[in-house]
Amino acid sequence: MYKRLRDMREDNDLKQREIAAHLGCTQVCYSCYEIGRREIPVEMLIKLAEFYGVSVDYLLGLTDEKTPRKRQNVRSLCTGESRADGRIYKHLKELRREGQLNQQTVAEYLKCSQVCYSFYEIGRRDVPTDVLVRLAEYYGTSVDYILGLTDERKPYAKGKAANNTAGGE
Repeated sequence: MYKRLRDMREDNDLKQREIAAHLGCTQVCYSCYEIGRREIPVEMLIKLAEFYGVSVDYLLGLTDEKTPRKRQNVRSLCTGESRADGRIYKHLKELRREGQLNQQTVAEYLKCSQVCYSFYEIGRRDVPTDVLVRLAEYYGTSVDYILGLTDERKPYAKGKAANNTAGGE
């Protein structure tokens, strides 16, 4: 499912256990991320994007543009505290309000409850990868922007991989 994860690892001549050590998880856990058996937590996606020097959008197969936009302080976003204080999803509320939308409208688009969506907005619940992709499409922006990794709103140029959600084939 996450073909780009494997491609990036292999292109850099790395073993799963080496990436797992960098992420602070087991090789088995990382393997499950790579084959799509397990959802990749947002903090892990951010760490992987920084490690490889690419955007989260690139890792997810939404663009073929490897070079990320000017980054914010990525390391500070890779902690549980960053989710709790709202730094990771800092742009969600802003995008919704600028579109003059209420939480219920966005929740209906995502097919979740308003309470669930409000938890995403305040960082009380991790936004699943597939939901991040749908939100980026809905708001016409990048996953990197939604995660607060960049302040540039425009989405990355779509590439041939953009048709494969999460880079799967």
